[in-house]
Amino acid sequence: MKNTVIEYRYQDGSNNKAFKEEIFAGPVDEASSARITAALVPSDDPDEIGNFVPGQVGLQDLQNAFYERHMLLAKAMGSDNLPQDAAPAARAAAERFDALRDSMSEVKPIWWPDDHPLHTIVRVEGTDKTPTVEKTIAEFIEELEATEWDGSYTPPFYDEMIANYDDFIALESPDEALDT
Repeated sequence: MKNTVIEYRYQDGSNNKAFKEEIFAGPVDEASSARITAALVPSDDPDEIGNFVPGQVGLQDLQNAFYERHMLLAKAMGSDNLPQDAAPAARAAAERFDALRDSMSEVKPIWWPDDHPLHTIVRVEGTDKTPTVEKTIAEFIEELEATEWDGSYTPPFYDEMIANYDDFIALESPDEALDT
């Protein structure tokens, strides 16, 4: 295996999960894996390697990925992909996904009060896949080791997600919004 895949996950307070994998140039060995684990915030789960904040080391934060993934799924299951001669039952089912997609487009990604910046690395292993990031695994490990993890870190889309949360709360309880 000439390269290294790192798969990481974000899990919110409602147990929704979003995954991403990145491929780094260069192989990983036991010593490299141990350095990665040592550089992370320890996990309570023995099946997990450790926690980190991807945005602090140039990787994508995944807190808003649930929305994107659900929108893509609703679109894929909708009527846009049905053949013209689809059965009425299939068309009816697809139209329900169209309605779901339309209603979801009115509710944007939200940063809930129990959301946090930590993501979990769940897999580090060799691969022959082409790198997806410009840094080598050695450079990435050095970056991990040099990073002091910031529990108050906010991703670039944080302000938008907080505003969406405020809008959502105002819609859920309009009487309380008038009192403020």
